[in-house]
Amino acid sequence: MAERGIQVEHSTFYRWVTRVSLLLKQDFRQSKRPVDQRWCIDETYIKIKEQWKYLYRVADTSCRTFNFLLTAKRDAAAALRLLSPISIRLTLLC
Repeated sequence: MAERGIQVEHSTFYRWVTRVSLLLKQDFRQSKRPVDQRWCIDETYIKIKEQWKYLYRVADTSCRTFNFLLTAKRDAAAALRLLSPISIRLTLLC
């Protein structure tokens, strides 16, 4: 804002971000597609900027991705990071 010659206090900016983020959250929740009860995990090895990375993707039976993780290592910690939000969501659905 200072680049455009507008002076804004940090508290005003914070209140604006808080208000807009809540509106965006509500809008995103309404437009979120439902996830089927059956899903699968896809793992692939891709090259990004000359470095090899593991891409994990969780998709439902309609091949709609609802979670993904890009990591440099293939280990149990990466799997837990991928699956922990999914298990929370599935326990809330049941």
